[in-house]
Amino acid sequence: MPSTTHSIIVRGILCLITHFFTMNTKPTRILLSAGATQEALDDVRFLGNRSSGKLGALLAFAAARQGYDVTILYGLQTQVPTAHPRIT
Repeated sequence: MPSTTHSIIVRGILCLITHFFTMNTKPTRILLSAGATQEALDDVRFLGNRSSGKLGALLAFAAARQGYDVTILYGLQTQVPTAHPRIT
């Protein structure tokens, strides 16, 4: 269950996205990235983070509920968004 803070953030971001795109034409597709990333330093070491991807998953689900087709790119061990027919 999403926390109240996440719900407020998601609603705020979707409001901004909707406002921005209704000025001209509203897009039908959104690309989101979420979760941990790793960037190779050399053959053995990498630089990375432990992001859970929770906010990205919430944004993807909320955007899909608003009617957007969402493509989400997520890293290993990232929270997968709730299933929705508009999320790939």
